[in-house]
Amino acid sequence: MAIKVMRKRQGYRHKATQQAQVAFIALLIILASSCIFIISPAPSIAIAERFLQPSSAHWLGTDHYGRDNLVMILRGGFWSLTIAFSAVALAMLCAIPLGLIAARTTKVFLQRALLNAADILFAFPAILTALLITALYKPGLLAVLVAITLLNIPVFLRLTFAAAKNLYRAPFINAARALGASDRRIVRRHILPNILTPLLLHASTQVALAILVESALAYLGLSLPPPNASWGVIVREAQNFLEFSKIPIIATASLIFATVIACSTIARAHSIHK
Repeated sequence: MAIKVMRKRQGYRHKATQQAQVAFIALLIILASSCIFIISPAPSIAIAERFLQPSSAHWLGTDHYGRDNLVMILRGGFWSLTIAFSAVALAMLCAIPLGLIAARTTKVFLQRALLNAADILFAFPAILTALLITALYKPGLLAVLVAITLLNIPVFLRLTFAAAKNLYRAPFINAARALGASDRRIVRRHILPNILTPLLLHASTQVALAILVESALAYLGLSLPPPNASWGVIVREAQNFLEFSKIPIIATASLIFATVIACSTIARAHSIHK
């Protein structure tokens, strides 16, 4: 019975690994395609070629400006993915040091202040934060990037605090401290290597969430204005012309779905292997 259970678990793990590999390759293809098309010149407006059906010249047809749908969607993917990855990376850079400080400090006031600040920050929805930023500044890349970054900072701060707090109590940390290792060396050689991999894998889940948040903010008009339109802007514009063509909104929504599923699959594969 135990052997069957072990084989079943190994089967699940093998299947999860295969799915993660496929998801990773799909994510790389989307990223590479987006980068290629953002480097190439933007499609020119051709009103006479509006709403053309898919063909060898335009695989997904053309939009309401006569531009190639496939090119515009992939160019929009560059901005959506860039904002999502950049926001998560910035959040990690800000949150990890703060989480380490909260885990290491012996001052209860400082620890509570950091954790309570994270809870307060997490209580504000990204949309409300973006609205506040755009009211103080203006809609665009900066507003969305700051809003999504602030949304992710509490998540990584709490995760870093929980993981580092347990490690600081581990026997090998006490042994390293007894041998004269400084706090900086302990963090660099023992704490970070043990918590960085789980944090990076959890970041894939947060990237998926960031893509959805950016698309929602772009749909509300708080993200990049045209012609540098992200996926949310493309969906918002395409819904006004559904009677002429449904391809842009279906293709964009499908690409958002595929990207989010790919990121979530990578994170889920790691949780199965734990």
